[in-house]
Order: sequence, then C-alpha cells, then structure tokens
Amino acid sequence: MSVQDGKNIRITELKDSLQSSNDRYSEVRVIAEYILIDLKSFESIKSKSTKEIFKKYENLKKDYPEVIPDIPRATFAVFLSINARDQLSRINCLGKKQGYFLEELVSEIAEIEELKNEESKELSEKEIVYEKDIYPFIKEWLFEKNHDRVADISMLKKNGKWGNPDLIGLNIEEMFGHLEIEITTVEVKTTDDGWDRWIFEAVAHTRFSNRSYFAFIYPEDLINKLDSTGLNLYAEHFNIGILIIAVNRETYLNIKKKEPITFDEESVSIVEYRHAPFNETHIKFRKKFLESLDVLEIGKLYEFGDKLS
Repeated sequence: MSVQDGKNIRITELKDSLQSSNDRYSEVRVIAEYILIDLKSFESIKSKSTKEIFKKYENLKKDYPEVIPDIPRATFAVFLSINARDQLSRINCLGKKQGYFLEELVSEIAEIEELKNEESKELSEKEIVYEKDIYPFIKEWLFEKNHDRVADISMLKKNGKWGNPDLIGLNIEEMFGHLEIEITTVEVKTTDDGWDRWIFEAVAHTRFSNRSYFAFIYPEDLINKLDSTGLNLYAEHFNIGILIIAVNRETYLNIKKKEPITFDEESVSIVEYRHAPFNETHIKFRKKFLESLDVLEIGKLYEFGDKLS
C-alpha cells in the first residue's frame, strides 16, 4: 500500500467518524485524535500545543473542505480542553500550557473492561488486591495529618450497616481540664468501580465523623480526568473528602487484569483529591461511636490504636 493510499483510508475513516458525531464536542475529539495520531503524540514529552493542533486542523479543512467542519478557534480550544478532562477520552493534558497527547492508558483500560464483561464471572471472583493492602499507606497519611491515634477498625461490627469505617484517626486536645476529640474516618475501596454507590458508606459516617474520606486506587496519570465523573460534585454536596491511592499505570492495569502486584512506598502515593470539610456532628452520635471503640475513659483513649513512637 502506498503512503497516499494509507492517507486516503485514514481520511475516509475520519469522514465516517465525523458523520457519526452529533455535536461539536465529538467533532473536536475525532479531529484532535486524528491529528495527534498523525503527529505521533503518544506521550507527554511529545505533547502538542493548542496552536499546533489548530494549525493542523486548518490545513485539513483547506485540503478536505467537504469532510472537515468549520469550527471557530475559541470553540475548538474549549472543547479540546474539555476532552482532555474527560475520563473516557484518549486526549490528555497534564496541566495548563503543557500541551496535548493521546493517553493510551485509557484505551488499555477500556480493553480490559471489555474483556471483563466477556469473562465477567471468572474474573470478578478472582481477588488479587485487598483493602487491607492499602491500609498502611492511609495510616501513614493520617499520621502526617497530625492525628494522635490511628487505628484499623475494619473488623468492627457494632455500628450496623455502613457504620463501621475502615480506618480512623483521632485528634485529641486538652486545655484547662476540657477535652476535645476530632474524629477522621476513611472508607477504602480497591478501585473506583461502582464509586457512585460505595461513596455513600463514607457519607453515612458523617453522622459521627468530623471529617470523612472516601479512598480508592487510581492511576496517577489520569487523576486530572476524575472531574468528568461527577465524583467531586458528590463529595462537595455530601461534605466528604476524597483520597486517591495513586499508582503507576503498570500497577493499575495489573489490578484491573487481576494479576499479581506488589505495593511499596515507591509505587504508591496518597493524593488528597478533595479536602474533607469539618462537620459539627451531634454529640450523641459521636458518643455512641466512641463507646463502640471503648475509648470513653481517658486512659483507654490514649491507649487506643497506634501512635507515632
């Protein structure tokens, strides 16, 4: 096949994709993906600016006016930026003025999800990563946030359904004989699958927790795309925080494929995607929860869980 034949095939594919696009957002995505493929921009170090991409678009429109729609520059730039933040779009941008490139991790995740659908039962029953594998990293983060006592209470069953957080941090303040305890709770999930259901576990904890977090594993390269999921909107509405257990692309793909992995300090970092606002909880809910931890006595409070030695 000649270079010209290959180019004609790609233009025909571009034309077909544009004909199936029903809005400006989709048109910009299709055109930008075509251009970034043409420019071989498949990693951040080969990213292209809006100016470079739009220049290529203008050349395409000049060469194929019957195929390429007329899109104003400002409109093109806005939808290009929105695409880069879309979790389902291959177009990515790591920050303002850092340019655009195609994030193949999005495609790899989509392929794994498609495979999981085909082999759903066998794959869904295969567990590789457990929530407890993540707890040490969250505990360290809680200590870094100056909590005095930190504990894994995931096995606690006294508070009924959605009343038992995985991890807890206590800030203890004493002044002039007066004691104040600030409670921070963290609900941990291994992935973001079904987050719009599981997030309500963290929401339920706000009845006794002053700061409640929902945490899950996610690839560090795609954190900038999470806004498109509605996660931040849920967190803002229900007054909770979001923690991302950020891992590299290889680790995340292995988790999705349910292949063996090893967590260590080099492969995991905790990103506070959204800070948990302070909630004024009702003293009766707080007292009942602290009672379930058996820390209503001062001595037991200072012996609860772990502290930095």
